[in-house]
Amino acid sequence: MRAMSPTLVLAALAVLLTLGTPVLLPLLTGLRATPAAGLLLWQGSAVGGLASIVLLPLVAAHEFGGLFTTDDGVHPGVVVGAALLSAVLVARLLLAAHLVGTDLRALRRRHREAVDLLDPRHGVRDRLRVIDADAPVAWCLPGRRARIVMSRPVVEGLSQLQLHGVYCHEREHLRRRHDLVREFFSVMDAAVPAPLRHPRALAEVELLVELLADRAGAREVGAVTMGQALARVSTGSASAVARIDALAGVGRTHPLRAALVAVAAGALAVAPALVAAGTLLPT
Repeated sequence: MRAMSPTLVLAALAVLLTLGTPVLLPLLTGLRATPAAGLLLWQGSAVGGLASIVLLPLVAAHEFGGLFTTDDGVHPGVVVGAALLSAVLVARLLLAAHLVGTDLRALRRRHREAVDLLDPRHGVRDRLRVIDADAPVAWCLPGRRARIVMSRPVVEGLSQLQLHGVYCHEREHLRRRHDLVREFFSVMDAAVPAPLRHPRALAEVELLVELLADRAGAREVGAVTMGQALARVSTGSASAVARIDALAGVGRTHPLRAALVAVAAGALAVAPALVAAGTLLPT
């Protein structure tokens, strides 16, 4: 039986992981019960899709380069062209990483300076800042000079236990550097052409990140109290409803599901490299 073309395999992986999984994975709401493993699956899919696209020209040149041979072997233009195409794809990703990272850090710096000025306790070493605002909101600003920001309606309207849950939620974002997870997916999104972007995929990743932080808060104050705090702080969005619903499952463990999802994430991430290695490396 003839082996399947490595080029076709990589092309299929590229289509599946860049076009298919961003549409399919948000439908797998069961991943919300294991948000850490769910994020691994998203990351594995993104890495695998990127690797498939970058390696595809090289594998195609190796497999079909014989169609453009000279007396000295494969035409050098084929090899150079494939290498240049892969290099352009990598350069596009690096440029997206630079632009997204630069913009994010500049925005956080401006926000940090603003909240330090708005809080009358400016200069106090405590990283908590309370600002005057009409809406009950809370967020964090990561980095070496991290801040946790809450509006006055949050501080004055929540019980001490609910307030502690919100604080623990934001602290978890800072401790686990969830900003880097968000930045990774923002870079991947910016690196692809606009028609191929999937806002719903980014929204689902954001939800999984929030679920991780919600669980940290629930471990401190209990799922019921954390849910009450979310109901007070959130704006009634669909993601807020999903987060409150997910808190009902906090405490239930799904080790087998998490393990299977983690294995799937690893398989998606390394599959393109294995296909390329079987073609490009000498046997």
